[in-house]
Amino acid sequence: MIAKYLDLSTCHLTQREVDTAESVFQLDGPRVIAHEYGLFVNVQHDDVEEHDEAMRAAGFPNLLAVSRYARSLGEDIHWINFDADGETMPALPAYDWGAPTEAGRADAVRAISRR
Repeated sequence: MIAKYLDLSTCHLTQREVDTAESVFQLDGPRVIAHEYGLFVNVQHDDVEEHDEAMRAAGFPNLLAVSRYARSLGEDIHWINFDADGETMPALPAYDWGAPTEAGRADAVRAISRR
């Protein structure tokens, strides 16, 4: 089987989500594999409610939103690659990791593409 993946910028997650996802989801929720520039996250097409609830309960609303978006693209999307140089999607929330944060949450911004 050849699987497709969605390539997105890490800006669609808060820094806390990227920094902690791999350790938080060791047992429940999506499979998460950290790499040098971000994360690979498995897109669940079975037991969707269970995995969505695990993300919601763990406080990962952006990962939940992106996972739902990936599922809406079709069942042939099996992974999301969150990469520092990945694409930004205007339909998804975006965060500026350099902005002041409150309780680990970055302020949402839409104009991230200045590099």
